[in-house]
Amino acid sequence: RHGHNETDQPSFTQPIMYKAINNQTPAMERYIDQLVKEGTFKTEEINDMKKRVWDILEENYAKSKDYKSKPKEWMTSSWHGFKSPAELASEVLSSHPTGAAVETLKHIGDKISSTPPGFKIHSNLARIMKARAKTIETGSNIDWATAEGLAFGTLLSEGKHVRLAGQDVERGTFSHRHAVLHDQETDKHH
Repeated sequence: RHGHNETDQPSFTQPIMYKAINNQTPAMERYIDQLVKEGTFKTEEINDMKKRVWDILEENYAKSKDYKSKPKEWMTSSWHGFKSPAELASEVLSSHPTGAAVETLKHIGDKISSTPPGFKIHSNLARIMKARAKTIETGSNIDWATAEGLAFGTLLSEGKHVRLAGQDVERGTFSHRHAVLHDQETDKHH
């Protein structure tokens, strides 16, 4: 119903289809109704199961707040001589300097945080785009998606080809990228 996770917003990229989906009874409600009508479970039993599972999730979420990771934990096992991401990044940056002029970044930032006149984007996305523009203007609190957009933009401005592949390239796997926008009324792309 809501994509692959509970925070996903599929109407960013599929507005017309998700208007129709929002008018449907959720699958879980339909399934619960069927189980109760068949006599397989009573409503109270289902509510107890939901509460039990939710309590397990909440308990483990609370425990996760005290978790401290270890630098080599990202590997499944210790590999002698295998460099950490921090070590690799340090080597790459020292041998391949990167960077772009602030004016260039602000120009690209303006392009990746604006829409054409009359283009109707999702209200949540309008808020995201406004916040993106603010971080670019101030130069602080730039998130991963904005940095990625700026990086792609600088590469393109240098004449380098950028190609992404995959199902969620337009908006990003975690609904963060928003490289392609969809008009919420016409589904026109920008």
